[in-house]
Amino acid sequence: KIDVIFMTGSAGSLQDDVHRKDVILVNDFAYHDAHCVSAGEYVEGQIPREPATFKLNSPEREAFKKYLGEEDVDFKEGLVVTGDTFVQSEEQKELIKKNFPEALGVEMEGAAFAQVARHFKTPLVAMRAISDNGDANADNDFDKFVKEVGAKAAKLISDYVEKMN
Repeated sequence: KIDVIFMTGSAGSLQDDVHRKDVILVNDFAYHDAHCVSAGEYVEGQIPREPATFKLNSPEREAFKKYLGEEDVDFKEGLVVTGDTFVQSEEQKELIKKNFPEALGVEMEGAAFAQVARHFKTPLVAMRAISDNGDANADNDFDKFVKEVGAKAAKLISDYVEKMN
């Protein structure tokens, strides 16, 4: 039995006010590349027999949010979308934003973690650090910033877990 899952990593920005090195405390995950609307009463991004988004609303997430505030960590909260493609063009970003205009970031595994956590009734606390702008420079930016932002996010979670014990 797992009490809580902490997940961290990087994401590309989907919004003009979300910049490299920003931290996102995820409150929802969704798949941006699931297209099942013709399979029933599903919305874009929804997998059959699953919710349209995977909400991360647990006491564990709220406690971690409080910790971030106590540590004066500047963070944003919002939706992060998941897909099987590394987003590296404005065209890709605009297509995602057409279906998910409020999404702050895009990455490649978060919704899958959230889906599994939901099935096991295990709280998921997810934090993403922005490594790139999801544009033509994404490949270069990702390589340059991913280790730095990943280490920042991992340290926050590690320090929190140590304080919990």
